[in-house]
Amino acid sequence: MFNVIYMKSFIRLVVIFFALVNSSVLCAAQSQNSSPVGYWLIKTAQGNHDRSIVRLEKDKSGRMNGYLVATFYVEGRPWSNSSKCVKCSYGFEGVPLRNMEIITGLTASGHDWNSVWSGGMVYNADTDKMYKLKVEQVDGGKRLKITGCLKTIHLCKASYWHRVSSKDLSTYLDKAKSDKQKYTHSVDRS
Repeated sequence: MFNVIYMKSFIRLVVIFFALVNSSVLCAAQSQNSSPVGYWLIKTAQGNHDRSIVRLEKDKSGRMNGYLVATFYVEGRPWSNSSKCVKCSYGFEGVPLRNMEIITGLTASGHDWNSVWSGGMVYNADTDKMYKLKVEQVDGGKRLKITGCLKTIHLCKASYWHRVSSKDLSTYLDKAKSDKQKYTHSVDRS
């Protein structure tokens, strides 16, 4: 009888222990990528080339905005071998690509780590169009699901951005710098 009571108590303690360990691991995973704020790698639609790095940050009002940090050379893209926005509308023509604000006004609908951010706009230099934007973290914050919809019609497309760790950021920035030196027009190197 004593052994049965002892065994039940022991099993309860083991269950509680593993529940606590599991919840602390979950909390650590959530805090590790607790927000979409940070650096994100964008690949081409085919996924075979790095396209750009975007920095997402919150402003004083809590809205999230995004800035181009680096662009990579992609064959056939008019902006790709320039330091300025080329063939761009919406006031972006001739604007320096570095630190260009391409995402504005995203607001959260919940806690940062599990929130859907929407209500903002994104400018896509590939299509020279503005899109309504929805952003949500997936894969434990390792990727962002970006859904852009044309303003005039309900035509939407989703893509995925990949979080860039602080460890990998300098490698990507070096690659972008190398691309610029290799492919930038000589008249554009001021």
